[in-house]
Parts: sequence; structure tokens; C-alpha cells
Amino acid sequence: MHLRGLSLPFKSYLLVESADTYDGKYYTVIPEKQNKVRVVKVLMKRAQADKKYIKRILAERECMAKLNYGEGCAFIVKMLEVYQTPSRCCFVYESYSSVSLKELVQTYGVCSLEKCAIIAKQMVLALEYVHSKDKVHRDIRPKNFRLSPNGQLKLIGFENATDLKLGETLYMNLVLRTIDYSAPELIRGAHGHEVDWWGFGAVIYYLVTGKLLFAQYADRAEKKNAIRDCEKIDLSEMQEDIYGADLIDLLKSLLTEREKRLDVRKIKEHGFLSHKFVNSDYEEVVIDGTYLTDAELYQYNLELYPNDKIPVKVLEFTANNTATNLSMLDTVYE
Repeated sequence: MHLRGLSLPFKSYLLVESADTYDGKYYTVIPEKQNKVRVVKVLMKRAQADKKYIKRILAERECMAKLNYGEGCAFIVKMLEVYQTPSRCCFVYESYSSVSLKELVQTYGVCSLEKCAIIAKQMVLALEYVHSKDKVHRDIRPKNFRLSPNGQLKLIGFENATDLKLGETLYMNLVLRTIDYSAPELIRGAHGHEVDWWGFGAVIYYLVTGKLLFAQYADRAEKKNAIRDCEKIDLSEMQEDIYGADLIDLLKSLLTEREKRLDVRKIKEHGFLSHKFVNSDYEEVVIDGTYLTDAELYQYNLELYPNDKIPVKVLEFTANNTATNLSMLDTVYE
């Protein structure tokens, strides 16, 4: 269908929900006759004079093409199609949950050690796959991991990913919009795949404590300097009787200097994660119903009832009635 210059490959679809973020506009849709939920990310080309912006778009497309080649990875979102118009780029992804790990903690509190271990295992498998394809993500944070009702995790957010072979070093600094999970060497300049394992450790710390590593710095410049100068995180406040010796040891081995940080083999062998570490772990997970937000139930219902009897309110757009409903999307398609 056509909406002010944007041509989607669907003559008709159900628009389930939309979200506007700093890196693009997101729509959850159900294409006509496909009975499958899709996530559509729309990027405007207004900033085409900004080479960094264009580079990010191309990097995301190329990275997803490489990661999705063949069978891909069950814990990484799949990009299905790419379209563009003179004013927009359109990435079509497989359906993934709208509930991030950040929202999980903010809504329901910190995770138990058992749930944290289940989540962490999937994070490791996702990052191991990314690195095996000579890529580094560089933006590992709770918001870039989405949790489905059955407990399966999906890694998203590849806008800052880049090519990098295992063992090599990239000499360029990267200051992200959200720096709370950035490794010190990412801000200093010279960095490798180890930055993702620092981010992994920072996410685990957040899941079990609900805190950010550098929360004491309100000023962004001060926080950036503190992260850049950090050699290791002081975890002395974490009590062993609450968090367990294995988890504390894992965090100490991740939130440290690049040279001392654990690699993926040692992470998978670590006592906190080593039991039953197989790709099918997520199939054994059943997240309690209280962990489902309204948004999650919304999408879950669509997957259970993909035909006309969908028990949720949706907006239907077809070639015949688009004009009458277009006003609803004026703020989206400016």
C-alpha cells in the first residue's frame, strides 16, 4: 500500500501498534493473507547529508544480511526484506516482542538468579553467533534484548555494529546515545569484541540489582569520563548470601580490563551458566503469566488468533479505505 511516498509490499495489512524512537519509526503489522506478525522499521532520508546517519543505515542492512544468511540464529532477530523510496528506507523484520529487558525490570522488579541465568545463556549464544560472523554489536543494553511470552530472547539494535575479526582491534572511539553499558575501551578508542562482553556483564548486573553501573554520575560528561578511566567495577556491595558466589565471580570477570575479561568459551564454562547449556534451553522456559505486559499479551493474542477473529482492536488499511484513515497517520508520515 502507499502512504505518502512509502510503498510497502502489502496491498492490505493490519496495523497493530506503532512506536517512535530516536533511531526510527516502528510498526507492528500483519500483512494480508500471510497471518504472520511483522515489525517494520522506517528510516527517514531527511538527514542524508549526515554521513554518519547513512553509514548506520547501510551498516544495519549489511550486518543483518550476514547474520541472517543460512539458518541464522534463534536468538537474533531476522531481517526479511528491505525497501526504499526517495525519502525513506524500510526494513521488514520478523515479529519480535515489544517487551525489553529494561521494561521487564522496571515493571516487575529484579530477576531471580534462575531467571537471570536463563536470560544470560541466550544472550551468550546470540553474541557468540554475532562474533563468529566477524561482527561486533557495540550497543549491548537491556533495551536491545526482547523477551517473548515463552521466555525466548531476541537481540536487536544493530545500527552500531561493524566488521571485526576475532582477536583484532578497531581503532576508533564510539560514544553511544546511551553510555551506561559502554565498555571503557569503547570510549577510549581501541576496542575489540570484548566490548560486547562488558555490556553483557553490565546487563546482568542490571537484571539482578536494578541499578546502573555509573548511576552516581548525573552529568553525562562526568559519567563519560568515569567510564573511560575505569579499570574495573567495585562489586564489594554485592552480598554473597543474596547474589551467590558464582554470579559475583562472573561479574568480576566481565566488568574488568579488556585483557582480563572472560572470552566466550570461559563464559560458557563458568559455574553460573555451565549447566545444560544447549541451544534448545529456551524451549524449556515458561515465564510466569505475571511477566506479560499488556503490550506482550496484545501481540501474543495476535499470534494465537491470526485470522479475522482477533480478540484485540486493530486498524485495518486496504487500498480502498486508506484515504479515509490516513489522517490517523499524519504525525507518522510527515
